[in-house]
Amino acid sequence: QFLFQQQQYQCTDSDGNSVSYINEPFYRQIAIGGGFGLRLDFSYFILRLDMGVKLRHAQPVPFIEGSNNWKNYWFRDFRDDGGRTGLRGIDIINFNLGFGYPF
Repeated sequence: QFLFQQQQYQCTDSDGNSVSYINEPFYRQIAIGGGFGLRLDFSYFILRLDMGVKLRHAQPVPFIEGSNNWKNYWFRDFRDDGGRTGLRGIDIINFNLGFGYPF
């Protein structure tokens, strides 16, 4: 089991240009994910199988004076039809396969 958080600072718009997001408290910029993993030790190498799920998706939006720059979506907002986030259930799940130690 694990819990992961990150802050997003560098973003690009749909044209590929760098976009800065300013004047926001750091806690609005934190994305949170959780999940679990399976480790198989074969004495010569370790095989890792992990599944992660977005619990909070912090999505930047273009800066408009006097508005919030970050849309905050929580796990309950993700639905099969895309819901209000535009993300379907399949978009919030991530599977990873790794060899050796994770760090």
